[in-house]
Amino acid sequence: MTQPTSYAPPSALLLELLAEAGLAIRGRTAASAFQDSTKLSHMTFRRHGAMAFVKHADAIQAYQRKEWLPEQMRAWGASETKIAETLSTLHISGAAAFTVFGMGFRTPDVSDQLVETAARLDQADARVLRLFGTGDIAGCLAELGPGSLLGPEYCQPLDVAGIGPLSGPLPADGEGLVDWVRVRRAHMALSLLAAIDHEMSLWRERQVGDDEWKGVPRFAALLLDPSSRTLQRQRPDDPIARLVDLVGAQAAYFESGRWPEGPPSLGEMGRRVDSSATVDIVGEVFIKKLRNSNLRMTGRNFRTLVVSQFKGGSKPVPFDPLAMASMLSPYLFTAHLLTKLIPSDPRGRRLNRAGWRSAYLAWWRRHALALDRPTERLNDTVPLWLTGPVG
Repeated sequence: MTQPTSYAPPSALLLELLAEAGLAIRGRTAASAFQDSTKLSHMTFRRHGAMAFVKHADAIQAYQRKEWLPEQMRAWGASETKIAETLSTLHISGAAAFTVFGMGFRTPDVSDQLVETAARLDQADARVLRLFGTGDIAGCLAELGPGSLLGPEYCQPLDVAGIGPLSGPLPADGEGLVDWVRVRRAHMALSLLAAIDHEMSLWRERQVGDDEWKGVPRFAALLLDPSSRTLQRQRPDDPIARLVDLVGAQAAYFESGRWPEGPPSLGEMGRRVDSSATVDIVGEVFIKKLRNSNLRMTGRNFRTLVVSQFKGGSKPVPFDPLAMASMLSPYLFTAHLLTKLIPSDPRGRRLNRAGWRSAYLAWWRRHALALDRPTERLNDTVPLWLTGPVG
């Protein structure tokens, strides 16, 4: 069966979204990264777009195992011995599972909930790819509905910016399908992030007995509801800007033993940058450019941000700041994934975050119930300015 050019089920793939977030962290363009990762011409990507990543998924995965993961681990300070040990135990496939593994969430300590969630998402992507590859458009359409491998939770209507209201049955052809495709991929991305969110809290509780974040979604700190448009000037609150604030707040917490009462100022964070001598520009300018996305939040710049905030503080750091950057790396990935997922606001330079926080919290609660974890705050230690309300 010939595949109609007007219909492209792979645009429902989580794989594409994860690839885009990874490219942003690496600071690479899609075409150049495609050439490096597959050894094929960048023109292949220019001709096929994101479908090129789908068609050459096996080559990309092989590259990630051989070059990308070791490169990332070296950047976070891992020894060659540790890299070799990690690669020897790498028996996974699929973009979601590889993403989780790359963050350091590896068996046997990882919860079954995260492992199974990543596996289901990868299986769902693989199924759509197989169906599309054989020209089974009817099968692809079925994968967007409640009878799919993922189940009905992944096709529920979403009241969020960028996705129109779903009405009537799933269309029988490509026309009017775009929002159904967006719904599926949004649910997949939010579900994966929610599972990682809980895993971070489980890890912290095992390692240091931290219960400050119990009942509080960590990644919701990067996803505030839009503020009122009555203000002429607003603080940038998109995920990347919130990531900068979170790092600054973490550094302030380390120094004083308590969370700051509000977002750290440009001056406060800039002074730490200057004291750390980690960049060649004025610290306040460095922070402002990161917040406004005038300077890309690559993995390198994120590490510089974290090192500057802990190394440049008034309290001696008894640990390697790169280790702290590694611990916070899931926030970096989340900020980029949300930035790729949420549409831009046509009225300004920011994202239109309307409805996205509520959609994320719904998935966070689903995973909390599956893990028998609290869904309400157990204390008020972490301030509301940072997390936003849970309810």
